[in-house]
Amino acid sequence: MLRFEDAIWGERFYRTAADGIIRCYLHLLDNPVKSDEEEEPDFSKMSATEKKKWKQQQRKKKAKAEKAKEEAENKKKAEAEAKKKKADEGKSEEEKKKEEEAERRRKDNEVVDPDPEGVELCKKEPLAECRRVVDLLCCHAPSDLHTWILKYDVSMRRGKVLLALQALKKAMKIDKTVASADLFSRIVNFAGSGIAALGDKQGPVKEIVVEAVGEFLGGKSALDFVEAKRKSICEDDHVSMRIAVAEALISLKGAEGTDDAITLITNGSLESRGGFRVTNAELLYRAAEKVGTGKGAEFGKACMAKFPKSVFFCSLSCLNGS
Repeated sequence: MLRFEDAIWGERFYRTAADGIIRCYLHLLDNPVKSDEEEEPDFSKMSATEKKKWKQQQRKKKAKAEKAKEEAENKKKAEAEAKKKKADEGKSEEEKKKEEEAERRRKDNEVVDPDPEGVELCKKEPLAECRRVVDLLCCHAPSDLHTWILKYDVSMRRGKVLLALQALKKAMKIDKTVASADLFSRIVNFAGSGIAALGDKQGPVKEIVVEAVGEFLGGKSALDFVEAKRKSICEDDHVSMRIAVAEALISLKGAEGTDDAITLITNGSLESRGGFRVTNAELLYRAAEKVGTGKGAEFGKACMAKFPKSVFFCSLSCLNGS
């Protein structure tokens, strides 16, 4: 048990949960939860009548929400009592007392979540929480590639270029051939954003970053690095790598890279010998639609023909003509 507790922070299930926590907080960073105070209108531009009307509406809304909550609690309580009454039918007083005692003990030992809806968690500083969780992963799961991918994402969002560089170097030691689409996309991102984050600053830090970018790209330019990966992709490569390369082409070449990107996404995908699945088809379709040019719809129709029972493709009105 003690050995298990020592290693629990590095277990696969914890790593998966940590990834979800970081993704949620990064989403909150981009889409902050607005408080009631932030949702208040600009009273300086409202007349006295409009202010009064708005406050009345808020009071009614709050009263309605409280009433709905109370009704739901009462309904739940009534259902529990009815269920208990039905279960108690035909039981002796002694049996009832034993069950009541067992229920009392269960409630005494029950752990109550003080924040079941995560309201208080949403109020925490997103980047601080991301840093706390990713530091635990770095300490307890340093051999997992995804640990350093998350470390890179959090470091770049914090503006810590050297920490992001360190994370990429750790990841490169694990995946020396850059077979991971996640690592590939971070390298391309760092080649642009890492140097750009330093601006016009000169000195040893910039020299270190520029030298490291050259090592990551194998002495090539970012575009040549991406083109080399595009040419090396075969039909059995996982869809995530196809999408990563396509997105890199668009980011580096702009509109000029659209044709190459859409070809990479759609050509040969449905005939792949690697056991092409409907989930892969959905990912590729979303990527094709993101690229644009209208070819996503053509690919979607081909996917619908291959997977006629797919709820996702059948529900798209742009494909079924409804």
